[in-house]
Amino acid sequence: LELPQILNSRLYTPRDYNRTVFWEFEDIQMLLGNNMPIFGGGEYPAISLKLRDMKEPINVLTGIDCWLDNLICNVPELAMCWHLDGFIQGYELYKTEEIPDLENCKFDPVVI
Repeated sequence: LELPQILNSRLYTPRDYNRTVFWEFEDIQMLLGNNMPIFGGGEYPAISLKLRDMKEPINVLTGIDCWLDNLICNVPELAMCWHLDGFIQGYELYKTEEIPDLENCKFDPVVI
């Protein structure tokens, strides 16, 4: 089953995939879903948002996920909002290029 056929399948209606994109990179085809809200305006033309539980530290997988999302979508900054039991406790802004150097999630972007 080719990726474009998945979108036309009777199992999935277009409304189920309001945030999907079909990309082709040379000979590779990808069906991507987007769970990253991007906001913009005023001083911040584009900024992504990630909600994180204060009880769980950022790990390398979270860092790579945020960094790749921002890189692919050409978003220059990330707002990391911290919550405790669903109540926002604060937030921190990071430039996309700073994400690989965050504490507890350091990774080498060249390797990725």
